[in-house]
Amino acid sequence: MRVLVTGASGFIGSYAMRGCPEPYYPIPLSRTQTGKGVTADLLSLNEKDLLDLIEKQQIDGIIHLAAEGNVSVCERSAEAHRLNVGATKDLVLAAKQRNLPIIFSSTDQVFSGEEGLLCESTAPSPCHKYGQQKLEAEQIVLGYARGLVLRLPLVLGLHKKGKGSLETMLNQGRQNGVLNMFVDEFRRPIHAIDVARALWAALDWKPGIYHISGPKLMSRMEMAKEITSSINEHSIQLLPAFLKEQTFGYKRPSRLDLVSNKSEVEELGVPSVLQNIHKIA
Repeated sequence: MRVLVTGASGFIGSYAMRGCPEPYYPIPLSRTQTGKGVTADLLSLNEKDLLDLIEKQQIDGIIHLAAEGNVSVCERSAEAHRLNVGATKDLVLAAKQRNLPIIFSSTDQVFSGEEGLLCESTAPSPCHKYGQQKLEAEQIVLGYARGLVLRLPLVLGLHKKGKGSLETMLNQGRQNGVLNMFVDEFRRPIHAIDVARALWAALDWKPGIYHISGPKLMSRMEMAKEITSSINEHSIQLLPAFLKEQTFGYKRPSRLDLVSNKSEVEELGVPSVLQNIHKIA
């Protein structure tokens, strides 16, 4: 089965490419050259272009990871909406024309953080444009009979090209000697390896929404302490900071307790981030 993977050169995309199991064969679609697959800006491809690509590459399914995930950028950039929503719409239309399954990676940020425990049946209530855009895209995907949405929490993992929030955090700490970490912002972090496992497994799941998250609700400070200790990074001093004292120009959810009531997710057996923290994509 040949699967088109959008955003293949990105952080999660690179893990998805490396973690592709048999009998699947990934066809990467990325703005940067990956050595195989298709090099193109997804925003430059319309529905016809995508249909031609699907036919030429003999695509049997789609994993859609390409997105603008920077919340601040989404607040001010029209291009972010075109990528997060417009490109998703074109991909779904193309998938529908060829009756292909499409897996869409979404986020716990479709919630405001005020709902309590967040299972698949919890009504979303995004509080910033990024969350609104991902929710709009979700609705497009779920409007197609073969569409699946995987909502993800904070995704962590080391990357040899410095992609991902973990490298940003570590580099900042090493440069300054200190890191200010929130003690009042909570999420269920997951390793990118386990996200990749879920993405490929989802090709065999029924259409619908699935929450893929780690087993433990943690503050940013707790995450930083566990990870720096695990990788023997002792040069960084971790200092407490408080989300309620910060100003971002948009509301930032303080508690995103993402859980699942789906048997497919339970069977994945997602472990702690620390289990795979030493592996590098």
